[in-house]
Amino acid sequence: LEDHLLETGLLAEMFAEKAGLPRCGQLLGLVHDLGKYSDEFQDYILLGTQNGEGREAALAKQKQQRGKIDHSTAGAQWIWQKKQGLIGQILALAACSHHTALIDCLAPNGKRQFHERMARDDGKTHFAECLGKLDPVAAGLLQAIPLDSLYRELLQKFQSIEKRESSDQGKTPDDNARNQICNRICFTNGLLCRFLLSCLLDADRISSAGFEDELYGDMRSALIRPRWKSLSAKLEGWLAEKSLLTGSVQEQRRQVSDACLVRSEDTRGFFTLSVPTGGGKTLASLRFALRHAEKHSLDRVFYVIPHTSIIDQNAQAARDILEQNEEPGTVVLEHHSNIVPEEEHYRHIRLAPNWESPVVFTTMVQFLETLFGSGTRNARRMHTLARSVIIFDEIQTLPLKCAHMFCNALNFLVHDCGSSVLLCTATQPLLGRLPDPLKGQIALTPESEIMPDPDGLFKSLRRVEFVNHCGQGNDYLDSDGIACLALDELESSGSCLIVCNTKKWAEDLYRSFSKTTDAKVFYLSTHLCPAHRREVLAAMRQALQERDAGTGPPVLCCSTQVIECGVDVDFGSVIRFAAGLDSILQAAGRCNRNGKRVLGRVHIVQPRDESLASLPEIKAGKDVFFRLMREEAASEQAGMDL
Repeated sequence: LEDHLLETGLLAEMFAEKAGLPRCGQLLGLVHDLGKYSDEFQDYILLGTQNGEGREAALAKQKQQRGKIDHSTAGAQWIWQKKQGLIGQILALAACSHHTALIDCLAPNGKRQFHERMARDDGKTHFAECLGKLDPVAAGLLQAIPLDSLYRELLQKFQSIEKRESSDQGKTPDDNARNQICNRICFTNGLLCRFLLSCLLDADRISSAGFEDELYGDMRSALIRPRWKSLSAKLEGWLAEKSLLTGSVQEQRRQVSDACLVRSEDTRGFFTLSVPTGGGKTLASLRFALRHAEKHSLDRVFYVIPHTSIIDQNAQAARDILEQNEEPGTVVLEHHSNIVPEEEHYRHIRLAPNWESPVVFTTMVQFLETLFGSGTRNARRMHTLARSVIIFDEIQTLPLKCAHMFCNALNFLVHDCGSSVLLCTATQPLLGRLPDPLKGQIALTPESEIMPDPDGLFKSLRRVEFVNHCGQGNDYLDSDGIACLALDELESSGSCLIVCNTKKWAEDLYRSFSKTTDAKVFYLSTHLCPAHRREVLAAMRQALQERDAGTGPPVLCCSTQVIECGVDVDFGSVIRFAAGLDSILQAAGRCNRNGKRVLGRVHIVQPRDESLASLPEIKAGKDVFFRLMREEAASEQAGMDL
């Protein structure tokens, strides 16, 4: 037990230091299992060591007592007795929540659960008994912690948060503004509390796993620590080989990559990378991240992707480059729901729970769960986001209802945890100019953008022309009209992608075309399981290559918007059901992606009898698109009248 407390304290100190709170981490590690010194808990543990005839009964008794002996409150009570108020509460919360995740301080019924927990009877927590039995080395370390410095350390962090959240007001705030500022401060303090819990959780689990599994301890000590210079050199070598490729698209991709390299020398903070689809954002942003991490001695690089449909292709591309001459799985870790448990190897099983790898590819779902999800499994990973480069690919897919929470969390990671954030997309959302900024937003400036001339880049990478069949929102096409348009495009360009807003439309069109055309017809949506989607994408890419080579039939795909975010396919033409401008532009990124044609065609259509009642975000985007068209038409008419 003493060894465990000492090791947990050492690890938690190292993790918490990333936010400037090393003493807080050490204290939490030393006291979190103080309650295990009680005779009641020791007897419970020893039940598992009995042999002979009484073993079955002992194990049954142990199982019956599991989780019923309070061993986490005593350490929290020690903290609370030393320091009450906000500082003591945040530390005590982390200590008493390391098996349940953060407890509610105030229950929905008004019950003051935290204060009741701190006042819990000594007969249940064994506080005095455990304090008297604490091993001498652990007791000495606990007494040696300079509590005044620790409290000052945490107080300064609170003051820094309050100053930052209050500083964006150019005038004296009114009552509403003051309330919103207070909400942001409390929200950020909550993230800080969760961060400290994360440091303790991971330290506790690592120590326990190493005790139970010697192989895990050996693997951690042999784990490749970020050798950013070496990894950057591998990527630079790969890019040098690709520099021999010619063509305007390849030249533009090199410009994007070189701009990322130049800006990687900047100080830590927020960055945006606004590049048209097909502009090489994936490896360009990775180039930025590796060099930026080397420059600032950061711990990890995270690549956060919105959909599982593209994460494996991007992770594999990074793995092929960065794990040359390395043991597979030692540099790049994938963590998402597509990983099949039966196929997980030992290294992944041990490293995924706390993202303990230099380069991590994960999903937006996993990222948000890490920051806000319930339970201890999600919270354990949070501290690894500190002192890291976090790349968000296709950031325009962020759910609108998460925008303020997301921005506040990123502000915490950048300003309080020393991380850098890079937002990548062809259609940047206005996270620096949200409709209700008092609820929280990111401080983005023109200097945040990596590309020196994004408008010029978009013009030079123009590969499509748009054909609007919607009028100002009052022209419709039925299924027969859409089918005729698709067949015309198949005949003229050889391949056509139809992107629908609903699965029903995609399914109906797929069934219809499968019976009426000789083209190779494909279907994609989230109704397909991940493995099936990968098979369909592989077959589709092969069919497109054969068509481009003149050896295969025309290719038609009926899909939902699942194909829009980063999926590397190149169609001669695209038909996109009317939606938000960002969705239309993302669909256009699948048309003439590699510049093989002078211009591809993107048709915007409004299907008859389309129901978007269950898709409010798509409907909102579509309504804005039509409103902008009407405003533009009115402006043009006014100019003609003049």
